[in-house]
Order: sequence, then C-alpha cells, then structure tokens
Amino acid sequence: MQRFKHPPSLDLSIVIVNYKVKVLLKECLTSILESTQNLNYEIIVVDNGSNDGSVEIIKRDFPEVVLLDVTENIGFVKGNNRAFKISRGHCILMLNPDTRIVHNRLHDMLRHFERRPDIGVIGCKMLYPDNTLQQSCYDFPSLREIFGMYFLGSTVLTGLRKMDYDREQEVDFVRGAFLAVRRSCLEKIGLLDEQIFMFGEETDLCCRVKENGWKVIYSPETVIVHHKSKSIEQMSDNMYVQRIRSLLYYFSKHYGFMRTLCLRLIIVTGIGLRFLFRKARLLSPGKTGTRSLSTPAQVEVMKLALGCKSA
Repeated sequence: MQRFKHPPSLDLSIVIVNYKVKVLLKECLTSILESTQNLNYEIIVVDNGSNDGSVEIIKRDFPEVVLLDVTENIGFVKGNNRAFKISRGHCILMLNPDTRIVHNRLHDMLRHFERRPDIGVIGCKMLYPDNTLQQSCYDFPSLREIFGMYFLGSTVLTGLRKMDYDREQEVDFVRGAFLAVRRSCLEKIGLLDEQIFMFGEETDLCCRVKENGWKVIYSPETVIVHHKSKSIEQMSDNMYVQRIRSLLYYFSKHYGFMRTLCLRLIIVTGIGLRFLFRKARLLSPGKTGTRSLSTPAQVEVMKLALGCKSA
C-alpha cells in the first residue's frame, strides 16, 4: 500500500495542523524560519476551517508554506495524515501551531536519525511560556494509572515519566506537540490511526513504532515553548469524553479483551461511585484530585465504558 504520493527528496517536512490560533501560528512559523537556515526542508500547514484569518496570514506573510485549506475541522489526526501523504522529507516533524522553537538543534536531530537507524521517533524539551519545564514524556497507559486517576486522585499515579529532562534517553512515548518520525518507519507501520479524532494519536503511533523494533527517544537538544494549559482542570467536558473514547480504543487495539474489560470496570465503578457519593453529599467536587465532570459528561463516559456507544 502506497502511503506517500512523492518519493523523499528533502531532509525534513514540518507539518502543522492549525485551528483558530492565528497569532500563535504566526509566531510558530516565524520561529521555524529563524531556525532552519541551511536545511533542505518544507513546511506544510493544514488549516481546519479556522475562519479567523489564519489562511490569509499564511498566504500574505509565508508564501513558501505549502497550505492545505481544508475549510472544515477534520481533526488533528486526519489533518496530519493529509500533510504526511504529500510530504517529501526523509524525516517528518509533527509540530503544534501553539509552539515556538527557542533553541534550534534541528540539524542535530536529523543527524541522530542518520547515525542511529534504530531510532523511529524523537521528542524534544518543552517549556511553558514562563520558561518552566513542561513534562512531555510518558509511560504507556496502564490499568494502574487509570485506577489511580479514579480512586486515588489524578496526581497519585500518573503516566508522566519521572526522569531527568536534561538527559537524552529512551521513553515509551513523547507528546505530539513536537514529534519527529522517520519516514521509512511510517512506510512500514502506517500513518496516524484515523479512528482517533483527538488525544492518543502519539501514544498509538509510538506503540506501533516500538512494536516494530524502533526506539522512541527524548532529546533535550531542541527546545520549544508550548502554550499548553498546566492543568487538566481546564479541559472541557467534551475533550475529556474524547480522551476516554481514545483510551478505550487504544486498550482494545493493543492490550486485548481482558485488560480492556478491566478498564471498562474501573471507569464505570469510578464514575458511578463518584456520582452517587456526590448525590449523597459525601464527596465534594475535586476532593479526590480529579476534575469534576458535568452530569451529561458522566453519562457519556458511562455509556462509552459500558459499550452502549462505540469507542
């Protein structure tokens, strides 16, 4: 199956999927242009129907950018895949539009791929806008982590990898805000899984990369600022439901029936007990360290976990 329309002819393809963040997108593109001197590369921006002036800014200020104006929100995964298919780079970098490259070592990143054919994915060091460290490396999802989220508080057991972010090392998966992947790796394992609308696409990708013998590496050489909320409390109910949907799909795809069944039981029990306790005024919102879902969102999550709605 042919995954790409063109043979590789460039060192790097930088792919950005944009949705209504025109100011941050402009900062991102400017930082790329300042960080890619003497690199044989391309920038591909997919605009998911922003209608906020993003397309006009790209056409006016960044004519060298390959623009895919989709006119509707097809999602992060499908947007990236559209760009992947027309890309020409030996390496493809998924980059969020709300990022800014502040310490450029993209040359070194590409040399990493050249020197070590066992590397399939490389992530970078991320900072919040106030220059504090943003943790960006994770262990693959586990029942232990999900149990902790629902019964012990979200900060007790977490998928975040506790590690030295100043040292290069192998990890399970890296945040998709900056994820560089070897093109030949994608040719073998396939592109992003379009069953995932949002959340979990980098988890699934890195899992498939490792299952096929490549390594996922965190490298602190390249540093970016990522405008991401520090707290899951700011996540909307719909985004939380989408995250649970993706988690259920990921478990069923990679972990088999029994572990997926255990996951469903944990979610149903956790949501059900929390709902009942709050009705009885025995538990106040946020007491366990987890965010408070609205009743419709709780019902939606319960339906997903019980299999009443497709995950």
